[in-house]
Amino acid sequence: TWMLDGPAPTLDYNAAEDTDGWGQALLRVGDILLVGGDFDGIKPSRNGPVTSRPFLAAFDAVSGQPVSTFQIPPQVDSVVRALVLSPDRRQVYVGGDFGLLALDAASGALDLAVSVSGGGDSGGRVFDIAVTGTHVYIGGDFSAVGDQPRSNIARLSLDGELDPAWRPEVTLGLSAGRSAPVQSVAVSPSGSTVYVGGTFERIDGVPVSTTPRNQKVSLLSLSADGGTVLPERFVPDVG
Repeated sequence: TWMLDGPAPTLDYNAAEDTDGWGQALLRVGDILLVGGDFDGIKPSRNGPVTSRPFLAAFDAVSGQPVSTFQIPPQVDSVVRALVLSPDRRQVYVGGDFGLLALDAASGALDLAVSVSGGGDSGGRVFDIAVTGTHVYIGGDFSAVGDQPRSNIARLSLDGELDPAWRPEVTLGLSAGRSAPVQSVAVSPSGSTVYVGGTFERIDGVPVSTTPRNQKVSLLSLSADGGTVLPERFVPDVG
């Protein structure tokens, strides 16, 4: 069993150089298992020799051995936080502290790159990706996509073009380490509703719900058509 290796500076503790790295995202594409996160390399055992594989590594999904058929492009140069396969299974969308990338699902070659900026101390970060047959939704910690203002969530075409009309504003929330205003994005099976979760307090001025114990629940649903906040609410009684 191969292990991740290296410090994980985005975590909320100080990791020593010989500490195992942090794996955040897994995606199987055919016989390849992709592992993304915050690590320098991989090693066959805790004390084994380290092979350089920063932030994204490819393994044989059956044997667990590293593979060279999927080559990671240099644009993956920081923490990987999300991996999603395109509807036609030809591309892998990769989100992280570098923005959004689309890689060829067979070779790993870079197909497109979308920059995000203006988040917390470390700049723009993509924490999650949701894909439908027509759109890519990204959420995280950013205030711009490319050169266009966006507040922590955005919608793009499958080829990376920003939707100019879809622009809900997700405001407030934590912007450090493993925390972001938007940490999860999901789309309903019908494609009509976008569910947004994280640490935020408002979307377009609409406040999140609170539990009977007066704790905020940072989960709201949006219309996929216009991006407006829907009236449905989720109020679990969490301790």
